[in-house]
Amino acid sequence: MKICILNSSGNVGKTTITREVFEPRLKNTKIVEIESYNSSNSAFGLDTVKFEGAEEFDVFYEYIISENDVIFDIGASEIANFFTNAQEYTGAIDMFDYFIIPTIADAKMMEDTAKTILFLRSQEIDDEKIKVIFNNVERSVEKEFAALLNFDFNFDTNLFIKKSNFFKDLSLMKTTFLKVYNPDKKYYREILLREKEPKAKKALLKKDLVNMGAEKKIKELDSIFAGATGIEVDSLSSFSQAKKETSKKSVKKEISEDTEINEDDEEL
Repeated sequence: MKICILNSSGNVGKTTITREVFEPRLKNTKIVEIESYNSSNSAFGLDTVKFEGAEEFDVFYEYIISENDVIFDIGASEIANFFTNAQEYTGAIDMFDYFIIPTIADAKMMEDTAKTILFLRSQEIDDEKIKVIFNNVERSVEKEFAALLNFDFNFDTNLFIKKSNFFKDLSLMKTTFLKVYNPDKKYYREILLREKEPKAKKALLKKDLVNMGAEKKIKELDSIFAGATGIEVDSLSSFSQAKKETSKKSVKKEISEDTEINEDDEEL
C-alpha cells in the first residue's frame, strides 16, 4: 500500500500518525519524509529516509515503485514543490492508494485542512482517496470540528484520535504503543520493583503506565487504520505472542541501553 500523509499546516500530528497508525500495520514499511524542520521517525528505529524537498521527482518515484508498502510524510512547506515536480509525470501521483490529512481543532489548522483538500482535488485526486483524521479530540468531533465539517466534503467522523498524554510519553521514550505493549500487566512492574538505577527505573515506570492503557489504544488505532484503508487488522493477536516470549532480562537490557527519557520537542 502506498500512502501520502500531508497537510498545509504543520503540528497536526502527521509524524505521530505515521508512526502509530500506519507504519506498524503495514509490512516492511519504508517511510519517506520530505520536510526540513520536524523530528524524524528514524529516531524511533523505523525504516526512514529523509529529504529536504530539493530532489528531482525521479528520486521519490523510485521509492513509489520499488516498495510494496511506503508512506510519504510530506511537510507543509514541501507540498507544492513535490506535486509541481510530479505533474510532468502523468499517472505517478495516481499510484498512491490514499492521501491522509491529519487535522486538529484549531481555526487556522481546519482552514488549511480544507485548502489541502482543494489542492488535492486540483491535482485530479478523487475524494475517495482522501481521508481526514481528526486528531487530539477531547469530547466530540462534531462539536470541536464543526467549522471544518461545513466544508463540502464527505468526512468520516469515526476517523478520530482521542487526546491522550500517552502520545507525549511515547514520544519522549522514542517508542510506540505496539513496541511497549505486553499482555502481562505485571511485566514491567516486576522489573521496576527490582531496578535500582534511577534513569532505567523512570523509563520502566513510564512503560508500565503506558502499558496499562495500550490495549485499548491499540484497538482504537486498529479501527482508524481499517476506516482509512478498508483493511481490518488485529494488532493485539499479532504482537501478543512475541511479547510473551520476550525475556525480562532482554527487556531490562533494552531499557538500560536504548531507552532514555528525552525532553526534546516532538510533533504530536
